[in-house]
Amino acid sequence: METEGVMIAVEPKDAAATPQAVDRLERWLSAQEEFKGRVRTVDRPGADPAMGVVQDLLVELGPDSVQVLAGALIRSLVAHLKTQRNDDLNIVIHHGDERLEVQADGMDRGRLEELELRIRQWLRGS
Repeated sequence: METEGVMIAVEPKDAAATPQAVDRLERWLSAQEEFKGRVRTVDRPGADPAMGVVQDLLVELGPDSVQVLAGALIRSLVAHLKTQRNDDLNIVIHHGDERLEVQADGMDRGRLEELELRIRQWLRGS
């Protein structure tokens, strides 16, 4: 069975800070039991070559685990954002042409559930 997942772009206002921000998020996710062995860096598709190599994170969420891991991923991303010193950090989850933004603040229970549902739908093909 082919492993599916979502791409996570870390987008600080200062583009030069992107590699460090991606590295911090990769370490954060990889340190959590649910995501050990499921997170890796990949070159960002369509990135401007003038910017150098820009990487995103691929978080592998297979159909068997997406029900549990979608919620854990959203909560983990929000928690990570809240631990960062700079408040100009934006995290975007991509799947195909669709994208979801995750912020440190304003993520009430309804918004969290909406993001979880959308990830589940992406990976189930509905």
